[in-house]
Amino acid sequence: MHINIYDELEYIADQIYAHIKNGTTPNKIAVLARTFQMNRVGIHHVLGRRLLTYGIQYVVFGGKDLFDKKHVRDFIAFLELIYNPPNMIAWERLLGILPGIGAKSVKITILHLQNEPGKSLTEIKLKSAKAKASIELLNNVLTEARTRSQQSNVSMMDFLEPFLKLYKTSPSAKDDDFPARIKELEETLQELNDMPIDEFLHEVQLKGVSKANKANVPDDHVIISTIHQAKGLEWDVVHIAGCNEDILPHYRSIVGENAVAEPVERENKDESDIMIRSNPIEEERRLFYVAVTRAKKILKLTMSEMTPWGAPLYPSRFIMEVHETDPNMFEFDSIDIFSM
Repeated sequence: MHINIYDELEYIADQIYAHIKNGTTPNKIAVLARTFQMNRVGIHHVLGRRLLTYGIQYVVFGGKDLFDKKHVRDFIAFLELIYNPPNMIAWERLLGILPGIGAKSVKITILHLQNEPGKSLTEIKLKSAKAKASIELLNNVLTEARTRSQQSNVSMMDFLEPFLKLYKTSPSAKDDDFPARIKELEETLQELNDMPIDEFLHEVQLKGVSKANKANVPDDHVIISTIHQAKGLEWDVVHIAGCNEDILPHYRSIVGENAVAEPVERENKDESDIMIRSNPIEEERRLFYVAVTRAKKILKLTMSEMTPWGAPLYPSRFIMEVHETDPNMFEFDSIDIFSM
């Protein structure tokens, strides 16, 4: 039993690291969840960040990887321009977020960088006053950031402020979810702040070239998947996160427990609706069965005591049912869950 979902995911990441150190191939390890959104926390993002601090690569089935998100990729491009200025892909990406910079201005700037690498960005001949202002801002921010990069004990958080000077001028800054994206980026950098920047850039570059699918996961990648997406697959080691009431079973199935027909929440748009003709809890129970039978050798189920804001959580009824049927089926770290 863990304090909250953050503590639970940290434990899972630590366990995965231990499995790998003890000789388990990473792609023989999977973390499964009923849903990636638990108590308003994107668990595949939080767990992914933690794994990355261990240098562990991963793939996500059933959701979008944090490092595929636009605002995170934009920040990575910014870091690349500080530490690897010849990276033209990073230049194209960062130029594309600035106001007044269209395809023609991007092309002119890239040609300038390739043909006259020693000259200042401010010497680029652009017609648009708005484009010139954006290039001047970019030049000033990069100069400031590169100066910071020469200091001792520099970390990724040191580059958030200069990056935001640029990012807040982008058209996307007007989007309703812009503050949430910035908050997520800040949380990501705080989690990875102790990781050397060159090592971080190397790891995310590896993620960029990895095009894993269910049938072909690289040996050095751990799997993070929804239970729905795990059907038909097996791994030596399986961790099931979020074994709490309202998560597994999902709260919607509990609300509709006495309904005659209730659709189960779809994990993604490609997954067909599952209609339950009797009690919706039964479909959740079958889903729990799918999850626990994905493990060939080691199965670990984890749960939390409370939400991140302090509301109490309770163990999944499915764990309690198994315990009542066969008390020796699971080995529990704490007996406290049976007195709640």
